Amino acid sequence: MAAKTVALDAEAYALLLRSKRAGETFSEVVRRKLRPPSRVSDLAGSLSDLPPKEWKDIELARSAQRRRDAVRKRRLDRGGGDS
Repeated sequence: MAAKTVALDAEAYALLLRSKRAGETFSEVVRRKLRPPSRVSDLAGSLSDLPPKEWKDIELARSAQRRRDAVRKRRLDRGGGDS
């Protein structure tokens, strides 16, 4: 495969470096971040390699959203609107 040299400023390099997973090349990071899945089947298993901290962050965000949804549902059930 042909290689290309790309110049990045310090901020862009830092973003790329933070996105890099253990054992992953910079090319793999760029492909992972920039190539959108073209089919639903492409997504299968895509979350299976997330680091534990990222899973925990996702679980916390989902729990917080479920709590907000429950509050909103109670308010709507009482006829209080969604404001």
